[in-house]
Amino acid sequence: MNSELKSKIESCQEIELYCIIDMLGAYVWGTNHDLADGRIDSTPELEKSIVEAQEDIVTTIGQLTRFGISPFLEDGKSPTETYWSWFRTWDNYIKNVLTDKEWNDLNAVMSAGGDLSKYRPTEV
Repeated sequence: MNSELKSKIESCQEIELYCIIDMLGAYVWGTNHDLADGRIDSTPELEKSIVEAQEDIVTTIGQLTRFGISPFLEDGKSPTETYWSWFRTWDNYIKNVLTDKEWNDLNAVMSAGGDLSKYRPTEV
């Protein structure tokens, strides 16, 4: 992870961390899927980008300790059930609970660097 991104995630709000984890996870999954079914060919650069994205996910998940979440098992890389519960709650909230207007409002506040606490699901 480059130092600029690492510095950014160290000050991200909880919802921003979820969005980063979700985006990177989608990239890794989608790229591996496309490699597996032959839609794209592997290159050293592509393989490197997948590894870097996976490392960035681990680094980003590690930031959840600021929000009282113990994200990893003792090996430091395997997510805990607490993490998965947190992720599934945010995932459901973002994808199934927020209306389009609320999502657009949230994005506007996020882009402006505003306080996103009112968008936090109550289940987290």
